[in-house]
Amino acid sequence: MTKTAIVTGIAGQDGSYLAERLIADGIRVVGYVRAGSVGLKNATHLASHIDRISFPFDDAFEWDLLLEREQPDYFFHLAGNSFVPESWEKPVASIQSNVVWITNIFESVRRLSPRTRVVVASSSEIFGRASDTAFNESTPIHPGNPYGVTKAASSLMIELYRQRYGLFGSNAILFNHESPRRALHFVTRKVSRAVAGIVLGTQSELTMGSLDASRDWGHAIEYVDAMYRMILADQPSDFVIGSGRTVSLHAVVEHAFRSVGLDFQKYVKTDPAFVRPPEPFCPRADSSKAHQILGWQAMRSIESTIAEMVASDIRFGEMELGSLGKVA
Repeated sequence: MTKTAIVTGIAGQDGSYLAERLIADGIRVVGYVRAGSVGLKNATHLASHIDRISFPFDDAFEWDLLLEREQPDYFFHLAGNSFVPESWEKPVASIQSNVVWITNIFESVRRLSPRTRVVVASSSEIFGRASDTAFNESTPIHPGNPYGVTKAASSLMIELYRQRYGLFGSNAILFNHESPRRALHFVTRKVSRAVAGIVLGTQSELTMGSLDASRDWGHAIEYVDAMYRMILADQPSDFVIGSGRTVSLHAVVEHAFRSVGLDFQKYVKTDPAFVRPPEPFCPRADSSKAHQILGWQAMRSIESTIAEMVASDIRFGEMELGSLGKVA
């Protein structure tokens, strides 16, 4: 019998890669997009292979109907607010999106489809920046922004449902992961788009704040693979997913320009308006549990990833310019 997976956030970076993986494995995919969303975006090429559903994310009754009707084998919850600056501007909306939403889902699973396995995309932001050691599943939760608070709350809620009701619910505590499908408002995509624009002559410079910040960066395809392994595991659990290596934004920008033979110092300008407060430590992941239990480890470097992103944005820019030329 064909298995069914519900994927929220299917139009995003992680959701589209996950949908490709599930479809390739013969799993029926039910893709949720928020009411009012335009198209499948990153998953448009999969439209004929996906059963698309859409309704307000906070409609508990609709989640009941969906879970009762589908009785899915798997449920990947990847949607929600994932942009830290936005959580400062709209903290209540972030709570609704990241806490209330997941509670509604688990209530529906508990009452109507208790055999469904659920994996939720959490974030390393639940840990904040309180330690100079690698973060693992035992690291104290100490978020430093509203987004981290909402992800900490949803992670703890899932743990409660797992303990009290015996549901299969796992948190994927994800560090930064990038790809050509990264949304435009994230810094790595801002960099890759700017480099592509400079190469194509449609942009003259890249304006940034401080380049001193460092992150544990990985490739989205590999992090999706980790979540897939989590839902197939013998037991539900929480897993820290990251590369274990920190790289500065300065190095990422430099490599992005170097990948097309350019000296970044000739094109990068700084603007104090974009500078964030300095961070005392550079967070990095300790994913030894994922390696031991899931057989997972990060393989792709941020250097190869940012080069891939630049090349993709150049190809996309060339197609856009070609289309404009045909119209003209």
